[in-house]
Amino acid sequence: MGSIDGLSEAGLLHGWAYDADVSGGTDVEMYLDGKRGAGGTHLGTVKANLPRLDFSTEWLARDRIPSNAIGFTFQVDKTKVAGGSHEVRGFMKDVNATNGEIRYLELTGSRVFYTPIVYALRFAEDPYIVPQGRWVTQTVS
Repeated sequence: MGSIDGLSEAGLLHGWAYDADVSGGTDVEMYLDGKRGAGGTHLGTVKANLPRLDFSTEWLARDRIPSNAIGFTFQVDKTKVAGGSHEVRGFMKDVNATNGEIRYLELTGSRVFYTPIVYALRFAEDPYIVPQGRWVTQTVS
């Protein structure tokens, strides 16, 4: 289980992931413009082991999570999202304690999109296009 909770304007994703069969935090892989194993470009992997002080003791106990050290942050490299709109998705590594089988589960909560914004400036009657971008979070159910 896990979620991408949001991101900063600078492209820093934050969220959480938990696998009861892994101690010390589970791996979370980030992909651009598609799913893991289905055309997405791998952006990087982070370990979900940062403290999440916003999670109540009651919430952790209800879901049988022994520690609040299940958070992660991931800095998206802006050079990989240039030239158009893009989507970033997260997938957590889920290890089966019984047989060691590994599968990757897509995180819930939000998908993150990079949308370009183009400003036209005029200098001495010649137009120049200055591309910039904005991060947008879209909640998915």
